[in-house]
Amino acid sequence: MRRFIGSLCVVLFFASVLPAWSAVYYGDFDWRINGGNFVTPVRNQGSLGSCWAFSATAALESQFLINAGTPGVDLNLSEQHLVCDSSVGMGGHEDLALNYIRDIGITTEATLPYISRDTSPLWPLARPHTVYRATSVSNFCTGSTTTTSELKTWLQNTGPLSCAIHTDDWFNPGTLGAAAGGLMGEAAGLEMDFSLPDWLQGRDDPVALGPDDPVGDINHSVLLVGYKDVPSMPEGGYWIIKNSWGTSKGDDGYYFMKYGDVEKHSRIHAVTGNTYTTEVPSLAPVGVNDAYALDEDAKLVRYMHDGVLVNDTDINTPHDELTAIKLAGPSHGTLAMGSNGWFTYTPSPDYYGVDSFTYRVFDGRYYSNPTTVSLTVASVNDAPIAGDDFYSVPMDGSLTTYKHNGVLANDSDPDNQDHNPNVQDTLTVVRQSDPAHGQLLSFSSSGGWFTYRPNPGFEGLDSFTYKLFDGTDYSNLATVWFQVAAGAFAGEMAAVPEPSSAALLVGLVLGLAAVGRRKSSR
Repeated sequence: MRRFIGSLCVVLFFASVLPAWSAVYYGDFDWRINGGNFVTPVRNQGSLGSCWAFSATAALESQFLINAGTPGVDLNLSEQHLVCDSSVGMGGHEDLALNYIRDIGITTEATLPYISRDTSPLWPLARPHTVYRATSVSNFCTGSTTTTSELKTWLQNTGPLSCAIHTDDWFNPGTLGAAAGGLMGEAAGLEMDFSLPDWLQGRDDPVALGPDDPVGDINHSVLLVGYKDVPSMPEGGYWIIKNSWGTSKGDDGYYFMKYGDVEKHSRIHAVTGNTYTTEVPSLAPVGVNDAYALDEDAKLVRYMHDGVLVNDTDINTPHDELTAIKLAGPSHGTLAMGSNGWFTYTPSPDYYGVDSFTYRVFDGRYYSNPTTVSLTVASVNDAPIAGDDFYSVPMDGSLTTYKHNGVLANDSDPDNQDHNPNVQDTLTVVRQSDPAHGQLLSFSSSGGWFTYRPNPGFEGLDSFTYKLFDGTDYSNLATVWFQVAAGAFAGEMAAVPEPSSAALLVGLVLGLAAVGRRKSSR
């Protein structure tokens, strides 16, 4: 089944007219010693079936050296760029890989190192980087078995070729004896390890099969770099192949195949035309910091049209759909955020100051830088809170309170408690109603202390109401209750007895919410 590299789905362009090439020199030919070494060092694909990526990348590396006239340079390009941008880690098409090189290009090994996994560590490509490309790639398949003469011509006039082969066809030139000679050390009788890597024992390193393979049993991709004619061989000689299993295998990483064993598959590809580099800007979306303001105890709501993604950008916009992914925060409130950028933020009760949260922008492949949303919560005045008070008063007596046990003793102001304790609101007690069964002989609106005397002979519940004013807002309505009872010492304030059913009914009618605290007179 044909596989494709990543989302790349292109039609391979086959050169219909090959350039006029020079005559082939028959005998020995090797791009490693053709006026210099135009073959980059042997790499190691490890345990991942990524031979197709190594084959295509090696072809590009060699073509760069040939075109630039810089033999001996170790141009190390990223096979991982092809691997991680595909789903074909256990087999792929070297021709599609070369198409990718032509249309998009691949970066350097230093930018995106090989990790022998088909995961997608694409984040390095989000940064500005250089890609290496070719103006054209060619498929030298004829639709039938390629001849040895044709393959020699393509190799010598074009450069090292990306080929598909079968690993059972390896050949050891050392078995030929002294007459075979050698090019790069494969002398007669030389012992070389041509066994499969341990991870490949019992299985193939598959490349994708297709109708263009006349034999149909290819399982590996390599780089064809040279040949040697050996008249004593029935086949007439052998091919010199750069493999991707490291230097401990074969002849320092090089393998050999008899004439005919490469040609029969007719899967031969090359980098042709000019080679060049392109500087690629950051491919990642760019998150732009946001700032919003709201009041204390308010709720901030932003929709898609005015949310966090509105000012974020992407090099591929409008083609990429951007999504927002929350990272952290806020610290002083609650946040709900949607992937399309909407969010709601509610600060913690009575909080004011600067809060924030962070997110990343995702375009389907790359993440942006962490982006911060600042939330400035402005302080607003909080109304003071007044609590009900309960006192006991002797019948025909009186009660005098002071600042420490007056009506302000159990009242509060959130601005003082939760904000800056060094800045106190000035609270004023504003009486709303007077006692029905007694008199307030004195009352301090600033200190909250008072003197109360019930009417002669009165026994029962009496009360008055008040509110607090902090200069801006009034508090809730609070009630001051008096339990007037016989038997108490004059001026002494005993514990308030449990109210009778009638007293409770009166308390409910007057808005009694809770017993704030019970106080005693002195």
